[in-house]
Amino acid sequence: MESTVRLGGHETIWGDKEEKRCRECGKLGHLQRECEIYIAQRATRAHIKAVKEYQKGGHLRIIGQKSYAEIATDSKTKNAESKIGQQQQQPQPHQQKEEENKATQHNATTKLLNSMEKKISQLHETIHRLQEEQQQVTHMNSVLMSM
Repeated sequence: MESTVRLGGHETIWGDKEEKRCRECGKLGHLQRECEIYIAQRATRAHIKAVKEYQKGGHLRIIGQKSYAEIATDSKTKNAESKIGQQQQQPQPHQQKEEENKATQHNATTKLLNSMEKKISQLHETIHRLQEEQQQVTHMNSVLMSM
């Protein structure tokens, strides 16, 4: 049974739960959150999500622990390898390509700046020419007004 209720100056239609249809199963008399089908599906979705998380490893993943001696020897070898690598650094093809790309970008930027400087100087000359023309027109106007 629906009834009209005024709340804060607005008319609102108030209905009973028995007249509503469930969005999940389409039956009268209950809402979706009370539907047995919806509750079962929600539980299944939660279970599937938990299984997928477990398969990924997630927070339950067990990692084999190393002893203190293994960790110490690993860090020494890594430090030694990194020092050797730093001493024998040679430009690799990938680094050479990056340097070439930087050089071409620098050349393109330089060309762009040069063309912009030319355009700015042309605009500057145009402004000066227009100012001179305006002064001439102003002078002619004052001469004509004095007659």
